[in-house]
Amino acid sequence: MTAPNPLPEALRPLFDQRATQYAALPKPKSNPADQREMLVFTLGTETYALDAAHIQAIRPLPTITRVPNAPSYYPGVVNLRGVVLTVFDLRGYLNLPQTSPAHELIIVHYSGRPLGFLAEHVSEVVRIPKSQIEPLEDRRAALGVYAHAGALITLLDLERLFTETL
Repeated sequence: MTAPNPLPEALRPLFDQRATQYAALPKPKSNPADQREMLVFTLGTETYALDAAHIQAIRPLPTITRVPNAPSYYPGVVNLRGVVLTVFDLRGYLNLPQTSPAHELIIVHYSGRPLGFLAEHVSEVVRIPKSQIEPLEDRRAALGVYAHAGALITLLDLERLFTETL
């Protein structure tokens, strides 16, 4: 068995330079602390986003059991593997028309409390620079709006949703 050919001295500086370049970690384009990672979903013609850090799961919508005397934005509860979870409908809370049925359930944990949010379609997770969030004063429980892929996304404030509705 023969030993591999040693690297010619003339090529060593070039290979050292390439090794240094390849070993260097890429620099982040922006500081992660300056971004919000949000789960984007739709309800009718509206696009919303929730803080992805609080999302536990996304499931096909199971059968909802109605709870008597609950507000219109609480269509009922679902049983997920023995855990009873309250379902929240933003359409009722924000007085939006129900143009099509919800198909998905976004399970959120916030301040140790679980809650299921109805969604017609969950589309993606996006990183949003905080500097590009436009404040929105006239919308209940909204952090602001963000323009993404030709649509305006309303970013929801989980703290306000949980304190105003539970």
